[in-house]
Amino acid sequence: MKFLFLYCSLLFVCFRYTANAQQTPSLQYQLDSVNEQVRQLQKQLAEEHYTRIPNNDFDERLEYKISNQMQSEFLFWGTGMIAFFGLIGGILAFAGDKLMNDRVEKVVRKELSHLKDQLVSDIHQKIKDVEGSLEKELSHVEASLTEVMNFTLESKKFIYQQELEKLRNEVNKAPNSTDVMHRLQELLRKAEEIRYETLIPLIVEELTYVYYASRKYKDLEKLISTYAKDYRLKETTLVNAALSCINDYESYGSKSKREKGLEYLELALDQVSGYGEAQGLKLQVYMIDYSRAKVEQEKNMALKGAQGVLDEIVFAYSDVSAGETLRRLSRDHKNKAFAKYVDLLHNLFPEEMKKMEERATNYNHLLQEAKSGN
Repeated sequence: MKFLFLYCSLLFVCFRYTANAQQTPSLQYQLDSVNEQVRQLQKQLAEEHYTRIPNNDFDERLEYKISNQMQSEFLFWGTGMIAFFGLIGGILAFAGDKLMNDRVEKVVRKELSHLKDQLVSDIHQKIKDVEGSLEKELSHVEASLTEVMNFTLESKKFIYQQELEKLRNEVNKAPNSTDVMHRLQELLRKAEEIRYETLIPLIVEELTYVYYASRKYKDLEKLISTYAKDYRLKETTLVNAALSCINDYESYGSKSKREKGLEYLELALDQVSGYGEAQGLKLQVYMIDYSRAKVEQEKNMALKGAQGVLDEIVFAYSDVSAGETLRRLSRDHKNKAFAKYVDLLHNLFPEEMKKMEERATNYNHLLQEAKSGN
């Protein structure tokens, strides 16, 4: 916009200059003026109003004056024309240069924009290629690491299984060994580190044997309460935990231990319905209740609890419960502290115990046949 304004201003100045030049006397007019002066000089000569000058000098002076006058006029007009055309040329050159610069600038901007877009596109493509290559490499590395980790995990599982088998044999030889107890505790910690969910209940089971044999009943209860929440403990583990509580109940009359023992037995029966080891201990708990009852109502409650357990055993579909229960009672009858409760059970429920023995006999025959068949 500024360039257009400058261009119009210059054209206006040129137009004004040309108009003024047209208003000045033309060259012919100047020549007429000179001739008029010559005539005036001649007139003065005729009237003798002059000083005598030689003809040659006069002609030379006249010619010199006319020549100077003509040169002045030509110089003026020549300079004006040169200035005019120089101005027009400058304007055209400036306009051309400006126009050329604008075009060059547009072309440069266009090329730069195209180059920029091309570079950005190339960079994005390179980034995508690098990302794709890195993702492939990372996937390969992750797969390799996963394979190594899985191999390591399986190796640890195998080693821990072998270690547990070794410790299990040592528990059978020396269940109250402090060294075996510490090694089982360490194995349990390592199994937890790799979240070996199937092995943890087995380790806990062996630890309950050791705690029970070492009379560490508090440690046993703490072990059960810790792992019973998150793991499905074996029924044998729960029975051992219940047995420790029943021992405290029989020895010290602790009601809280009695309830805790029955709770563990119910958990074992939930896992294995009719589990004879748990049934046999429940019968002995009710016999302890009966023997220590101070009022008839307490005795009746104990008898009712024992009757319910006996009915489940006698009228069960399988003989397995009767055989396991009687085996538990026979083993506890060898314990002086519990022998009297087994005898009391036979005295209070002779018919039920006889039926249980009959079903247990059938169960033992089936076991013998199964062994002989193998």
